Amino acid sequence: MVKYLAHYNADTGTIQGFYSSGLHRDIPSPTLEITAEQHADYFARGQNHRVIDGVWTYVEPEGPTLDERKNNLRAAINVERDRREQGGFVYAGKQFDSDATSVIRINAAVNTAVSAILAETEFAVNWTAADNTTVPLDAQGLLGLSAALAQHSNTQHVRARDLKEQLEEAETAEELVEVETLLEEWKAEA
Repeated sequence: MVKYLAHYNADTGTIQGFYSSGLHRDIPSPTLEITAEQHADYFARGQNHRVIDGVWTYVEPEGPTLDERKNNLRAAINVERDRREQGGFVYAGKQFDSDATSVIRINAAVNTAVSAILAETEFAVNWTAADNTTVPLDAQGLLGLSAALAQHSNTQHVRARDLKEQLEEAETAEELVEVETLLEEWKAEA
C-alpha cells in the first residue's frame, strides 16, 4: 500500500511538498503520513492545510487586508465613475451619448463650430440624440452641448473623488463598509 507523506516546515507548519513511500527514496524530515483523501483535499481547497502540533489541519484562509479591500473598492469606484461618465448626459431636454466615440465626435464638431465663429460664417448641424432623433444645433448650440458634456463628466469625477477621499481616510472595516454603502447607493441611482 502506498503511503502519502507531507513534508512540512517545522516552524510554520506549511507544506513543503509531498512524497510517496513507493516512489521516493530520499524523503526529507519532518513528514506526516496522510491519506489519499487528505492529499486530494489539499489541492481541492486551495492549499490551506498546515501541520499543527503534528496534526493535519485545514486553516481557513484569511480575508483580504484593509489595504487590499481599499484597492478593490477604489477600482470599483473608478468603474462606476467610468460607467456613468460614458452612460449619456442631458442637454436641452434630450439624452445624448457620451461614450468615447461620441466624445470624439462632439469635440471634432466643436472645433468646426469654433472655426465658423472665428470666421464669422454660418454653422448648423443636425445632431443625433441617444433616442436617434435629430436636434438642430448652431455653433452656440454645439458649444452648449460640449459644455453639458464637460459638466456631466466633472459631476461624475467629483462624486468619485469624494468617495475616494472618504476611502483614503477609512482606517477600520466599519468605515470601509460606509464607503461601500455609499458606492452601492450611487450605483442604484438612476
